[in-house]
Amino acid sequence: MFTGSIDKGMVNPSLEIPTVYAGVELMALEATLKKHETELREIEVRKRELQELSKQQSFRPTEEFCTFKIIKSLR
Repeated sequence: MFTGSIDKGMVNPSLEIPTVYAGVELMALEATLKKHETELREIEVRKRELQELSKQQSFRPTEEFCTFKIIKSLR
């Protein structure tokens, strides 16, 4: 019943029987949300840096050509 909420950290089950579920304080949820927002911003910054680096790199084929022989079966 509360499995999704437990997984998300919104509800804590007790160890007693019957199990009692207690909601997590909103301040704790807000702190977790801010942490994830910070991580997301850091990921977005790294993504932009990688996009810029990929734009700076260009494929330059070499003057030398190599050939390969494909072997279909080994006998």
